[in-house]
Amino acid sequence: MISAYRHPAGKAVVEVAVTVSPEVKAAAVQVVLSDGEVEVNEILSGRIGETLALAQRLLASVGIIDIRGPLLGAQEGDEVAVDDKLPSEQVEMIDARLISLVVDPVNALSEAQRTVKGKVRSGEEIARAIPDVEAFLDAVSRRKDGKFFELNEAGQLVIEDGCPEAYGLGDDFPTAKMRQSCIWYLDEQGVTQSLQGEELYTVKEVDGKEFGVRGKVQVLELTDAAKKVVPTMASGLPTLKWWDDEERHKGEYARMNTGHLERRTYTWTDDDSLGCLRARIASWVVNYGCVSSNVFRSYYQCDYLGSRGVLRVNLNLKS
Repeated sequence: MISAYRHPAGKAVVEVAVTVSPEVKAAAVQVVLSDGEVEVNEILSGRIGETLALAQRLLASVGIIDIRGPLLGAQEGDEVAVDDKLPSEQVEMIDARLISLVVDPVNALSEAQRTVKGKVRSGEEIARAIPDVEAFLDAVSRRKDGKFFELNEAGQLVIEDGCPEAYGLGDDFPTAKMRQSCIWYLDEQGVTQSLQGEELYTVKEVDGKEFGVRGKVQVLELTDAAKKVVPTMASGLPTLKWWDDEERHKGEYARMNTGHLERRTYTWTDDDSLGCLRARIASWVVNYGCVSSNVFRSYYQCDYLGSRGVLRVNLNLKS
């Protein structure tokens, strides 16, 4: 009789293997149930052996262990039947850094919240669909305490700033938009590149008469380079609009702020219905217990107005 959790090597294999696929994770649950038990029934005992064998084959397939050695956690005389054929998705390793950032938060969602493009997705499936893990993790590191936010209607993975208050205080809208915006794309060699700042936007000075104001005004326009690429990821301000007919806010910021954000500051948001000379600021109104917003000229500045951002990842889902 063997128990993976009484054998250090077996425990290590299972702990790594549960990050590989939902199938192994389900099997490993049976291993956990046997922890510390002296007597284990035959069915459970067989499941332990199957889990360890499958874990070993998965790890061997991606070069982590050498399958030529004995089964990790097994004792002499143990017999384990293992299917030589494994589904291809099981051998696609998930980066351990994605477990707490993507896999666990997605798996904790309801089925409705995990439905993307008509299918209920697992956290493992979403993690595997990230186009470039290293570029993604680098992009997350640029956020303020970046954390999982949602899977949106467009089928994107969205990461938000985890900080409680807006930053970049004193920025006007164009400056805040430049601060938060970046796009990532694949070049002709298939290598991830990024565009931000003046590589992404051109600050153009135009006659204010076009917008019904006096003098010259500055507007942001995408650069020619930015117009030519297809983004794999993009960061920017969270969306927010006010719907008069429903008398409520809609957009990322409305879903994001449940009372824990911008209780002392305001943040610029992205409302594409306002044009380039006006923009929406938002905060949480403690007395009323809701998100509140107002529209200002885009060049408005004050000491308690800044911004926060989101990262949207275009997932490579197979179906």
